[in-house]
Amino acid sequence: MLLFFTPYLVARPQSPSQLFLTPQPSTPWDGCEFEKFKPSWSDGQIVEIVAMIALFGFLNRWNDTLATPLEDEALALGEKYLAPHGWDAGRHLRSV
Repeated sequence: MLLFFTPYLVARPQSPSQLFLTPQPSTPWDGCEFEKFKPSWSDGQIVEIVAMIALFGFLNRWNDTLATPLEDEALALGEKYLAPHGWDAGRHLRSV
């Protein structure tokens, strides 16, 4: 697999740590490091980044709540690459 990193991507600031907290702080913008994004991304791009974080956070919670079974390919990849690092499918295994 070829990974393509431009100087633009390598030099980007770290993502704001406050966005990943659960539950969110009562004033979610307090302490967020959005200013670190400004040299590399426009306001519109920052909104898209935050939207993607929110979307995947929602999907993770949805799938975890419903114990959505993993597809065979996703399960095989998880067992191959993630299981050596402590991952297991848990309640997302398909029942037979």
